[in-house]
Amino acid sequence: AVTIERHRELGLAIQVETGSPVTVAIDAETLSSVVSLLLDNVRQHVGPKATVRISWAVADGRVRLSVADDGPGISS
Repeated sequence: AVTIERHRELGLAIQVETGSPVTVAIDAETLSSVVSLLLDNVRQHVGPKATVRISWAVADGRVRLSVADDGPGISS
């Protein structure tokens, strides 16, 4: 939550779409670092006023964390 609040203070509009509660085998510091890096990337490439959606889903016994923004994306 600290990571998300810090990035909100820097101007990102962050929407957290909560699903069913999940338990994952990852320490909080590592998860926070990963989310922070993704949010830093959004600020750098989309801009400080970007809208970001963070969500997760469970499938086949795995949790998929999604971070989506309103930027142009990566061309293929």
